[in-house]
Amino acid sequence: MAKEIDPIRFPFGHLLRESRKKSGKSISQVCGEVGISKPYLMDLESGRQVTHRLPMLITLANVVHVDSALLILASIQQTGRFTLKLSEEDIKNPRKLRILVRIMEKWDDLTEDQLQDLINILKRGE
Repeated sequence: MAKEIDPIRFPFGHLLRESRKKSGKSISQVCGEVGISKPYLMDLESGRQVTHRLPMLITLANVVHVDSALLILASIQQTGRFTLKLSEEDIKNPRKLRILVRIMEKWDDLTEDQLQDLINILKRGE
């Protein structure tokens, strides 16, 4: 039987493991769908490692059927950071970069209404 994970010390690993179990997927299935090794997934679930790369967090969340925002927040809670990977196209688009930087600069000052507006805008693209 797998060792229990302390959800306070390792919120990311705990959420990832519990979500995987609830999804009914084995470690092998998740590894195959995400494209990672079993040892790496086991390290993530145990809290020995935490990914802070946004694309990986979103992929993991989709595969284990958990809200990506929850998994991202658990990662940030445990590591204190996350990494946004920009494509070459994004880097070459000054308008996108200015918007991204502006959002990051104002993040702490956004009201709940403004956050909801951003969520609604992003949902239109789904």
